[in-house]
Amino acid sequence: MLVISIFLFHIALLMSKHHSYRSFSCPFLRGNIFIIPLSLDPKSSSSSSDIIINSKSRYNLIKVLEFTAKFENGAKVEDISTALNLSRKVVRTHLNKLEKFGLVSCFEDKYKITDEGKRTLNKIRLSGF
Repeated sequence: MLVISIFLFHIALLMSKHHSYRSFSCPFLRGNIFIIPLSLDPKSSSSSSDIIINSKSRYNLIKVLEFTAKFENGAKVEDISTALNLSRKVVRTHLNKLEKFGLVSCFEDKYKITDEGKRTLNKIRLSGF
């Protein structure tokens, strides 16, 4: 816990020095208060589409979700991996994340998109991403 606190302090210090002349341009600085948005709970107030769009690997997450949407009976990790040219480990990581947020479900080693996943995919498409 101490390491995290020191790390966050250094980030705040760096951000405040860097943005001291134009604090309005930094989304994490509000006056003299440094805001770090942390969401460790998958059931938080953020929508599923926000979680995907704010992810570092959002392109691959969306591609995996789109690929699972093509198959009513579900898709295997190997099929997704081959089609998207991603390693099985990466595909499993993405599927686990999508499953954690209720966007896909796993049954007999096949992953299917859920209704929530379809709604999220439509939101992402409508947002122009």
